[in-house]
Amino acid sequence: MGELCEILNSDLNSVNPMVRRLNAWRAQPKPLAKGEYESEATADGPVLTVTARFHRNLPFAVPFDEIEDGIVFAKKSQVKAFGMKQHNGAVAGQIDILYYESDDRFVLRSRAGAEEDELLLAKGFSDGVKLSTMCSKVQSAIEKGAEEWKKDDNRWKYSIGEEDEITIPLIRFHLQARYKELINQTPNVKGVTHKILEAMQATAFVLDKDGVILESDAVIVDSAAAVMDDIPVKYLHFDEPFLVILKKKQAENPYFIMKVANAELMEKITGKKKR
Repeated sequence: MGELCEILNSDLNSVNPMVRRLNAWRAQPKPLAKGEYESEATADGPVLTVTARFHRNLPFAVPFDEIEDGIVFAKKSQVKAFGMKQHNGAVAGQIDILYYESDDRFVLRSRAGAEEDELLLAKGFSDGVKLSTMCSKVQSAIEKGAEEWKKDDNRWKYSIGEEDEITIPLIRFHLQARYKELINQTPNVKGVTHKILEAMQATAFVLDKDGVILESDAVIVDSAAAVMDDIPVKYLHFDEPFLVILKKKQAENPYFIMKVANAELMEKITGKKKR
């Protein structure tokens, strides 16, 4: 994206939607540093070529469990899943609950990879169209959760209990996107006018029990002061549309956001009845 900004020499007054997106991106703190991705931009006569390659392999410190029966997503499709059906201290220890309102609205975090990148999974925040708006709502919920955690009677919300369950659909895909807004644009590069003939992006993504692979540890909180006779069980099941967010540790902006709205990117389980 950065190389494209430089080559297009974006007009700050442009009304073209893609150029405006590029201008907005240029002004934001960058989610990845140079050297964390491969990029190349070349202009050879009338031919303009921009390429960028990014690969991130983020294994979990402790693999999650396979969920034998999977999960029914959006009340329609039985799909493969992983998580924690029975309490496992090592697995629970790598999960933080950053916000919990109910089993239909919560945010989980796990750290993965050598640099402890943050994987955020947010259920109940996927209404709307703009991913940036959804992400802002998730961040606001996380800030609210940080305040709630300070109160003893809320501590149960922010720790994984002995009977709590976690279920996450397995996601695997390889997609190509074509940026039609850029095609036929005529940027001027060093006095030479070019015409963009093609603009595409390929993204490969895997989220499974072992971690995250993207191409294109935890604290157990206990409070002796927060004694409750009947602590509710949390069923942290991602069985409705949710968000997947990846960001560098302590980074302001994520480098990957995805809304999982249906089961198209999941692996179906056949021959079993929905439960």
